[in-house]
Amino acid sequence: MNDPNEKLCAEAIGKIIDRRGRDHVGYLCEWNNGELQQAWFDQPRTDVVVEMFEVDISKAS
Repeated sequence: MNDPNEKLCAEAIGKIIDRRGRDHVGYLCEWNNGELQQAWFDQPRTDVVVEMFEVDISKAS
């Protein structure tokens, strides 16, 4: 049986945006175990905001 804390797959749940330039610099991902992780395109930034994706209610039901 699988360990419930094991990371098996992740889904992007939001875009990481540079606060000043408004550049898309990465994604916020959620693993199957609920852990969140930033996935950067290049070097991590410190002054960012996250724009969460909308939830598709029909898919969530």
